[in-house]
Amino acid sequence: MTHPTHKFEATADLPGVSFGAMRPRHNMEVCDRLAKNMRRLRQMKGWSQEEFAHQADVHRTYISDLERSARNPTITVVDKLAVALGVSLGELLD
Repeated sequence: MTHPTHKFEATADLPGVSFGAMRPRHNMEVCDRLAKNMRRLRQMKGWSQEEFAHQADVHRTYISDLERSARNPTITVVDKLAVALGVSLGELLD
């Protein structure tokens, strides 16, 4: 059985990190752009993470995780974030 080769980068520098704590490198770039844009747009609105979470109907800790690029959200969640911020998906991911 052959296994596909992927370049992965750990999200934590801990011994024994499980595969679940790793993301493909290209996903990290997208998550980092999302995090940067989320934080910038949230701060432009003067919202705390808690207020943003309320507006997007997600948990505050989830917003915190996304802004630290610690989570890989579904497209449905990204859409909820974009709607709450009043921007397009493209603007949020660009």
